[in-house]
Amino acid sequence: MELVFLCPRLTCHRFFIARYTYSPLKEYILENCVPFEPIQHEFSDHIETISSRFCRIFNESGNAELQGWKLVAGPGYRKALEFLIKDYISGLRPTDAEVIAHTQLGPCINNYVTNDNVKTTAERAAWIGNDETHYARRWEDKDLDDLKTLIELTVHWIEMEIMTKKMLGDMPQGKK
Repeated sequence: MELVFLCPRLTCHRFFIARYTYSPLKEYILENCVPFEPIQHEFSDHIETISSRFCRIFNESGNAELQGWKLVAGPGYRKALEFLIKDYISGLRPTDAEVIAHTQLGPCINNYVTNDNVKTTAERAAWIGNDETHYARRWEDKDLDDLKTLIELTVHWIEMEIMTKKMLGDMPQGKK
């Protein structure tokens, strides 16, 4: 069944269609709404500067997930992670950028990431991300939400590293 609604928010006030299915329990379940409005996760300027491609891929994956395309969203998040990590370490080691571009994600994390917090969260995100792209899963008890949490933690630690370096550079020693 499809019903037409008018959004009550004064800033919106647009029509949309809600699609429902009738369940065996004799109740209607909301399946989706159209038109679909893509949502853009806002990343800090630090992350946008490091990897605008990561931001675009992450947002596309999130919108795929919102559309119910979780089988596509998982590999998309894994791809976003790879772009974030490779752009991040290429920025730290520009002379190795070409090698980094052609190295698998796991070895990139292990061999080039020096921040322990970034390394541990990115490594685990890669493990779950690989489960999203391969036939057999190794982490049966982990899902897309865990992958997104680990990516968010990785983003957080990268931002903290950048902000810390900036503040330490601005204040190299105490005032006398």
